[in-house]
Amino acid sequence: QTLEHLFEPFFTTKGEGNGTGLGLSTVQGIVIQSGGHIEVESEPGKGSSFCIYLPAAERRTVEPKPAPLLDVGGRKEAILLVEDQEQVRRFVAITLKQCGYRVVEAVDAAHALRLSADQPVDLLLTDIMMPNMSGVELANRIRLTLPRLKTLFISGYSEDTNAGNWGSLAGGKFLQKPFSPDALVAKVREALGDLEFGVVTVLLADDSKTVRELLAEVLCEGGYAVVEACDGLQALERLREKPAQVALVDINLPKMGGLAAAKEMLKQHPQMTLVLMSAPFEDAFNQDLKTLSVAAVLPKPVSPETLLDTLRRVTGFVNAIPKSQNHLIRQNADLK
Repeated sequence: QTLEHLFEPFFTTKGEGNGTGLGLSTVQGIVIQSGGHIEVESEPGKGSSFCIYLPAAERRTVEPKPAPLLDVGGRKEAILLVEDQEQVRRFVAITLKQCGYRVVEAVDAAHALRLSADQPVDLLLTDIMMPNMSGVELANRIRLTLPRLKTLFISGYSEDTNAGNWGSLAGGKFLQKPFSPDALVAKVREALGDLEFGVVTVLLADDSKTVRELLAEVLCEGGYAVVEACDGLQALERLREKPAQVALVDINLPKMGGLAAAKEMLKQHPQMTLVLMSAPFEDAFNQDLKTLSVAAVLPKPVSPETLLDTLRRVTGFVNAIPKSQNHLIRQNADLK
């Protein structure tokens, strides 16, 4: 008689207050919902045996797990990490350095502003909630001098909460704490994904073959493709043959002066980044600069480090091809 009512809701053989009578009823309901059934056998003095039968699942092929994202290394991009909590900052820095990124650490926004003024930065990775200045305010400040800067914000609060407080999060990506190393690396790669990867072409215009060869070698070692010209007219001709993202132009060029050539270059290619070079400047030259959209001015002689750092800073381009794999690099290298 007990077996007949065993699975009925609220049926119990226990005394009042010692059971709800819902345990076996709940079990039966779950088994039936799963497409199975339950059987019970019981003998007085020996105990009870419950057997649950469920439908067999179809065998599925186990897909191989994808390689960890930590295997996706960086390309020596410079990351400015701003985090006031030392343990979090250390964890992020170690993870990113292991993946091939260059990490510069700052303990607060003021420290980050000083660091960003002294060196090129590809990505700002900052906590949002910090004393004195938020990460969003910091990003807006740095973008005044580095408009191409990519940003990744981290916070213990959700993205919706932060967006409600700070608006659009300055157009950056977002990662909520706590996060795993793989999640961090994936989000950093996503944040950097809009950068121009691949070979960047530089038009190098200088009438000195010796200087041109030295600068071309530095640029090639840095992963850039170089198109050479020995005068202003030839520089314009080279641009018509092969567009370049950057023009590195000496102001004292024959046939067509460097400044005149530079003005024409920007007229024909307004998106191109212009960097000028010259010996010590004269007042007339400084006056002419006011009419040009010049990204940087480099006094000669220029060191390899200064040249490459300047190009990274003013363009935001990151070259993906290391020098050991850079084959097609120089064009028109036979110029006199």
